[in-house]
Amino acid sequence: MFYCTSCGNEFAKWSGQCPKCLEWGTLKEVPNEKIRIKKRGNEKNFFSSLQNKKLSEYNNQNESKRILTKISEFDRVLGDGVVYGSVNLISGEPGVGKSTLLLEICSKLSGVYFSAEESGSQVFNRAVRIGLDPEKINFIQTNSLENILKFLEKEKPKFIVIDSVQTFFSQDIESLPGSISQVKKVATEITNFCKREGITAILVGHYTKDGDIAGPKVLEHIVDTVLSFEGEARSELRALRSIKNRFGPVGEVGFFKFSNGKLISVDNPSEFFVPSKNESTTGIATTAVLEGERVFLVEVEALAVPTNFGFPKRSAENFSQKRLELLCAVLATKGNLPEILNYDIYIKPAGGFSIKDHSSDLAVCVAIFSAIKNHPIKNDTFFSGEVSLSGNIFLSSQMEKREKEAKRIGFQNFLKNKKEKIFEFLKKI
Repeated sequence: MFYCTSCGNEFAKWSGQCPKCLEWGTLKEVPNEKIRIKKRGNEKNFFSSLQNKKLSEYNNQNESKRILTKISEFDRVLGDGVVYGSVNLISGEPGVGKSTLLLEICSKLSGVYFSAEESGSQVFNRAVRIGLDPEKINFIQTNSLENILKFLEKEKPKFIVIDSVQTFFSQDIESLPGSISQVKKVATEITNFCKREGITAILVGHYTKDGDIAGPKVLEHIVDTVLSFEGEARSELRALRSIKNRFGPVGEVGFFKFSNGKLISVDNPSEFFVPSKNESTTGIATTAVLEGERVFLVEVEALAVPTNFGFPKRSAENFSQKRLELLCAVLATKGNLPEILNYDIYIKPAGGFSIKDHSSDLAVCVAIFSAIKNHPIKNDTFFSGEVSLSGNIFLSSQMEKREKEAKRIGFQNFLKNKKEKIFEFLKKI
């Protein structure tokens, strides 16, 4: 059979375009796995009965309770703590620090750590290395879903970690761990049991080479919260981003500093993303980024190199490539900067942070202008605004909040008018 890596739907034959989500080249072939059918009546389901009730009768106070892990950035991303009885999925590239973070959380909450990837001695050595008390962590090494469910049925722990969901398997499915059916089965069974018994769980997921969560898309629909742990292996900064959250804000981001094998919460990320605060340097402009409910400043670095070919190159790291090409076209036609067509342009935010907020358009344009004209930008100003195809600059949303954060660390907004043309604005710099 074939399944779509974008929407997770399954099909009997291959086609170039997914019939459901209409994405191209996303159908992948997987073996048609045999599933042992259990007898009906012995299974326990989260929805045990069909009863017609008023919605007010489902007011469960336990589901509104939150468990504070006392790791400030982790609690912030989830919306002031983990919801009691919720099932959460955290994914990230190998070595980014997922297991280290969850081991510390497990220690603080006296939880049970299920691992099919590492032995007990490996986890023990990591716990000692980062200064945790191994006595506060219960560890079970297994890769069997049935063993997990038996333990949960007997012990009823309050908090568990499953590391990772792609490495566990069920005996009901004749396929290797990590297959589509196995991942669905493992995630569904654990979710149903935890919901029924009020157990809080965190599942660890793998990343694909494209930077997406491995496994079927339905995995993200099963759980309550999906978190992405991002960061470069050579960088000491890590970002925890909320992709889905049924109990709190989506898009919230928390930052950690990876130092001596430990993850330390970063309460003021602007210090990391504005390294040139006291310098006036060409090709650098500062913007105020809004992620969830949080505002912080980020430097945008631009480099302009004379092109050796007829077609100038546009390269962006941790920034949208298409957005960069669009802004370069606007600068060439509406920004009175035709010489940009003779330069290769390179863009990169400082600190390895990935900018998705369109309010950074103005800072990117200013950094490119500064790099081409060799004109330094004032080190006490920030630029926040969206640039349209017509060359108009529009003020960013929640500008008061952005200005408040900038003022706190000694910056002021350079854009004062609600609507301004890009070529007129660049003349003032």
